[in-house]
Amino acid sequence: MDEQEIKSKGIVFYVLSKLHELCISMPELATSVEEISPKIGLSREETAETLDKLASEYLVTYVEADGKKKFYLTSRGIIAACSIFT
Repeated sequence: MDEQEIKSKGIVFYVLSKLHELCISMPELATSVEEISPKIGLSREETAETLDKLASEYLVTYVEADGKKKFYLTSRGIIAACSIFT
């Protein structure tokens, strides 16, 4: 499945797949909205809103560091990201 096909499924699927692609999957690799948004080609606002949606579904979580939320995929998020491609 290429990037356009993933984007056509919606921004939530797109961000989920990009987090998986970037291997942001454990607390030690947690990344801020400011770092994620340019890597995935979305505005900070879109990225933050989508990460909040993913967090509400327990697909991502975050740690606080230096006064910022840093997000990473949960085990449930990793499974969901992998299922996009099956």
